[in-house]
Amino acid sequence: ILNKIITKCQARGLAGCGYDAPYIFGDVEHNGRHPGFHYTPWHIMVLHAAAGSIYEPGGYDFITVNGIVELVLKNGALPRTEMSTYIRPLYERSVDMNLLTETLAKYGYPVKQLESQDEFLRHAIDEVGIPAKWFSRYFPSNKVEALNKIRQRSRPIVMPEWFDIEAHGSFEEVWDVNFKFIEKKFHRAVKKTAGYIEEANATKAKKMTS
Repeated sequence: ILNKIITKCQARGLAGCGYDAPYIFGDVEHNGRHPGFHYTPWHIMVLHAAAGSIYEPGGYDFITVNGIVELVLKNGALPRTEMSTYIRPLYERSVDMNLLTETLAKYGYPVKQLESQDEFLRHAIDEVGIPAKWFSRYFPSNKVEALNKIRQRSRPIVMPEWFDIEAHGSFEEVWDVNFKFIEKKFHRAVKKTAGYIEEANATKAKKMTS
């Protein structure tokens, strides 16, 4: 919607640029400092760690905060004839199942890769015992389809020639420092989730025997 508004303004002779930015992560130089653990992807990873399984969610993208700031400031300072009117800044690589699997294993949470969300939910709910209601927020039935559409629409990458996204860290470096930034909270969340699962399973077993 915002990009449509900007396009209408441009058509009326006003200068402007639409920025179609993905998740904003912290820079390597600032040790991955970013909005924090409330980011949805981290909570989803906690559930995968607790379940011990994962599936291909469709992928998502990110850029560093300093990267997007550089784009906005430098592009806005250019003469109107040289200013980009639309920018979609992304790394070539996206966050996918393989990266999530590698990261979880690296930090002590090996997961098995499953074929679909349905298979994952069956494993997490029926075998591990995670309450089904926990998945209603982050795992709606149309999640994979929606994420695939978002990723498809976020291509092709559109960046000015003068901008080097790697100058603020490679994809792998940025991902690694941002996960390390929330690592302690992540471990606590997995431990807390495991405790809830154990309690839920004990309550279920007690009801079955009573």
